[in-house]
Amino acid sequence: TGPVILQESVPILSDDTAEVLHARIQVLEHRLYPAAIRKVGRAVL
Repeated sequence: TGPVILQESVPILSDDTAEVLHARIQVLEHRLYPAAIRKVGRAVL
């Protein structure tokens, strides 16, 4: 456990399927994950 490094909301629409939601989350993941690693590497937490 520890502090949240980065966080962003993802809209969940009434007609979303699991696959659509997964794809939406993955777009954010691919953007946020490298930024989180950079923060950890610089110890900017």
